Amino acid sequence: MGVKILYNDLYPNGYTFRVYHPGWIRSYMSGEKNMQATLEPEEAASKAIPILLGQREDEGRLVLVDYEGKEWPW
Repeated sequence: MGVKILYNDLYPNGYTFRVYHPGWIRSYMSGEKNMQATLEPEEAASKAIPILLGQREDEGRLVLVDYEGKEWPW
């Protein structure tokens, strides 16, 4: 909701936003590394770069995109 509020306030002034879902990452959030997850942090980061830095056709609207480039409902 915070991003949506920022978008509503700042988009009219020329700002754009990209919201990214990195997927299920093998992390230590539970105290030990979750090996059941799908991606290593490095994999998720490498998939994020083209989505966050590349040209996108959806710049005129707020979109949540996952690591596969798929749009999620807002």
